[in-house]
Amino acid sequence: MKTNIQCPHCHGKHVNPEGKTTQIIFGLVMVIIGLGFLTAALTHAVGYYLFALPLCTVGCIRIGKSYYSHETHAQCEDCQHEFEYIF
Repeated sequence: MKTNIQCPHCHGKHVNPEGKTTQIIFGLVMVIIGLGFLTAALTHAVGYYLFALPLCTVGCIRIGKSYYSHETHAQCEDCQHEFEYIF
């Protein structure tokens, strides 16, 4: 993994990389919320399928994409430019 990242816009070294574990945890939270809606949909409220299935699907896609992708987002603290880099 790269330890020194440089902004392509202003060539500044003050870059805040977005962690893969943060993205995986965010996807996992989405799946858990979706499963909560799914259990409510199975027990009494049929309309909750509209919330449950997309949340579970997007959460699973986000987990897989964050875990297997070599591209990571970062934001420069000097110019506030957001960019992707490959580690």
